[in-house]
Amino acid sequence: VDIYGFNSFGNVATIKSLKVTGATLKYIIVDLVVTLNNPSNITIIIGDVNFDVYMNEYNAIVGKAYMLGTTIKPGAQDYNSVMHLAEGATSIEAVGKMLYYYLTGAAVPLTIRGSATSTPIVPLQPGLSKL
Repeated sequence: VDIYGFNSFGNVATIKSLKVTGATLKYIIVDLVVTLNNPSNITIIIGDVNFDVYMNEYNAIVGKAYMLGTTIKPGAQDYNSVMHLAEGATSIEAVGKMLYYYLTGAAVPLTIRGSATSTPIVPLQPGLSKL
């Protein structure tokens, strides 16, 4: 039996839908549906995970994306995610530009990256921190 890895989901996460649904004093809440393609032939339950969201234009963190109760199945699947725009941001200018782009309907290349705190599941931390 061959077991294939996730291969960083082909380095592509496609945002299928995006909706600003609220805000707190510290961040804007954005509900997302993202498509990830798992080339592996295995299913894994990874639970609650989070990723830093980088705006490529500024190479800056503009927020954090959360996926709760996550089970990664083989093939292309849609996943619900909630982004906290501005949470942990390293550039307020980049966050402002993100909002401007959102309001004008412009496409914004983003990158999601894992970290050592992406999951509380210790055996998964090294792998997710390299995404």
